[in-house]
Amino acid sequence: MAPCCRVPILLGVYKLSKREVSLPVRIVLGLTISTAIVAAGSGVASASPSTVAKNQEASPVATNVGTQLEVAPGTAKVVEKDAAGDLSLEIPGNITSKQAISPSDIPAALFEGQGQALLNTELPDATISTFATASGSQSIIKIDSASAATEYRFPLEIPARAKAKVLKDGSVEFSSQDGAILGSVLAPWAHDANGASVPTSFTIDGTTLVQRVAHTEQTAFPVVADPSTVWGWTVCVATVGTTILPWGAGAKVAAKLITRFGSVKRGIEIIYRAYHAANGAGAKWNAAMAASGGLFAEILGINGIKDACFS
Repeated sequence: MAPCCRVPILLGVYKLSKREVSLPVRIVLGLTISTAIVAAGSGVASASPSTVAKNQEASPVATNVGTQLEVAPGTAKVVEKDAAGDLSLEIPGNITSKQAISPSDIPAALFEGQGQALLNTELPDATISTFATASGSQSIIKIDSASAATEYRFPLEIPARAKAKVLKDGSVEFSSQDGAILGSVLAPWAHDANGASVPTSFTIDGTTLVQRVAHTEQTAFPVVADPSTVWGWTVCVATVGTTILPWGAGAKVAAKLITRFGSVKRGIEIIYRAYHAANGAGAKWNAAMAASGGLFAEILGINGIKDACFS
């Protein structure tokens, strides 16, 4: 039966948050999405390095947290670089110079990209554009019809002994062998052309991040979905360590954080995760205020914290 309506589906990949670790090297997350292959009858879009087209020319972009985002030459790999190490993610699809996704296609509260896309790829009945954000990257998947894949595979590169875990809120957390958090991918979202939510979720298959989008013949296309990464936890930790202290301007906030969470670092970690797990400025503020017990506004009043931790 022919669908009654066709609406674009927008899929997004959210930020990976980086944290201080005891490993000699930091997690390297490969967000390389090269050519996507839709398996016959399976509805799966996966990366195929052997079919990657000539890479787009893209200059490195500096984020507000002091890291650098770039596309690795000759690949569809989006790499986040800072002093602690690199994180990368492989994007599925054939590289193209055409940006098929406009910010106007995406709910305003959910789009965090800045400027033109750093990387664009094409798949059967779908396109992906990856944008730099204030603290990482956001990849928007636009699904044009019911014949498009319902599963998108993003190969990751992570250190030996590092672990990936899907949390209850739908986000993905990466941790070292001793439990230190290395990074995360925020909980995914997907909306149809009418603005209605489309069921979507992450799973981990070995070293591959898999996003499933449950669109059907009855979905209004195009659909847009998003996986987003958050980087710069080490910059946040360093800034907190030199600005929120039991003396000076930050003494009052430090005392409240210690009373509520046991330590300043633990408190900022909990608030940081709540803030970056939410989609949209209003939701981020509310999540951080709730997690902090109302301290978030005071924390933002301390020089350097806002840019280093909550961009």
